[in-house]
Amino acid sequence: MLLAHAAWVAPPAVVGAAVLAAGLFAQGWLRLRRRNRRDLASWWRVVLFGLGLGAALAGLVTPIHSIGEHHLLSVHMLQHVLIGDLSPALLVTAVRGPLLVFLIPARVLGPLARSPLRALLGALLRPPVAFGLWAANLALWHVPRLYDTALLHPALHDAEHVCWVANGLLVWTLLVDPGGHRRLSVGGRVALAAAMFACGQVLTGRAAADPRDARRTSAPPSAPARASRRRVSPTDFSFEPLFLVLPAAAALLYMGAARSAPGPAWRAASFGTGIFLVAAPLNSPLETIAAHRLLLVHLLQNALIADIAPLLLLLGLTPAMRAWLDRHGARRIRARYALVAWLVAWYGTHLAGFYDWALRSGWALNLEHALLIAGGLLFWWPIVSGRVSIPAALAYLGAGFVASSFLGLALIFSSKPFYSFYERAPRLWGLSPARDQNLGGILMNAEQTVVFLLAIGWYVWRLLEEEHVSGAGESPLTR
Repeated sequence: MLLAHAAWVAPPAVVGAAVLAAGLFAQGWLRLRRRNRRDLASWWRVVLFGLGLGAALAGLVTPIHSIGEHHLLSVHMLQHVLIGDLSPALLVTAVRGPLLVFLIPARVLGPLARSPLRALLGALLRPPVAFGLWAANLALWHVPRLYDTALLHPALHDAEHVCWVANGLLVWTLLVDPGGHRRLSVGGRVALAAAMFACGQVLTGRAAADPRDARRTSAPPSAPARASRRRVSPTDFSFEPLFLVLPAAAALLYMGAARSAPGPAWRAASFGTGIFLVAAPLNSPLETIAAHRLLLVHLLQNALIADIAPLLLLLGLTPAMRAWLDRHGARRIRARYALVAWLVAWYGTHLAGFYDWALRSGWALNLEHALLIAGGLLFWWPIVSGRVSIPAALAYLGAGFVASSFLGLALIFSSKPFYSFYERAPRLWGLSPARDQNLGGILMNAEQTVVFLLAIGWYVWRLLEEEHVSGAGESPLTR
């Protein structure tokens, strides 16, 4: 049934708008290059604009649209993220600077500047107005009655998509400031981004809430299981000795290497924090709760050791340490293979059969955690090593962010627990198995959103700062 609706569509309005946008960008980009202003119309802008247009088309033309409309709420939410956040952010960033003005042909620009449309656009781009419209759009289209009505009436559904794109362009224009109008200070942009993130998380929490969960009970565990689990207090320390020995050995090796080729203090602090985020979650009461009580805490563990700790560990390496790793095989790691390996580790370790087996056997948790850490190190190495250009790094991070988000979305919007182990586990804090799973998905998606958007934002900032320099050199993260 799902495959029956996994179809590509080509609405004339969507295709026409995409062709018009591509045409306007192409003529503006070419006009600047003909004026020998290639510094203002570089190829990375073409890449960013293409990715932005591709993100919008992915949400409106590919099976994401048909599956989201007919079957899966999680895919429908992904569609909103693509057309309302990712696509506007990339498009606005691509046209930052004089290219924004050159998008409009000269014979149209003059009359347009003198028309009431300019005043209207200025009013809409006032920060309180733009954010208010964006927040109202976010809330309005997720009112259950209107949400269902839009799915039943194609014209209303199209209007919903127009609202998502338009409001996304408004707020991202304020955040990126493509025209240099300085409507917001740096602090104001941070506050706006934080407010948008908070609104999104509030909506996600409400969407995941299922009042039936409070009344849903799971089958009681067997008597031996009840007896054994009662003896485990959530405040007890549990240990995975492997992840005490390996972090300690890594710390000793790092200190030895740093004596011969010392680096700045922040690198040592970064490496030390990464070591702590591997060892502490796996050798503390967090491990006890994760292995015996709550999926929420288990997912928190996995997020720390798979996303954050590997990045901090690699950022802590000095250039001499990275050079040594390159000489001993790290130079063979390619971004496309690292991304696939990371996704295989990410989804493979969260398959229900493997997850339940690891929890029931106990020792296999070591394997699960080792795969996640190794996958995280592989994923972040192409970024930290500096062997990918800034546009390629943006594409790599964007692909990783989107591809990894489906797991969290599935956990958020599912009303049935995925893992039988946690259905029978003793509960904490009054969380039902389904609610535990929903909150775990929210936590996972929130963590990945913060980590990836910070990394993407860093590269976008560097790209804008270095747009007058031809050829990307060493990655900023390696300095």
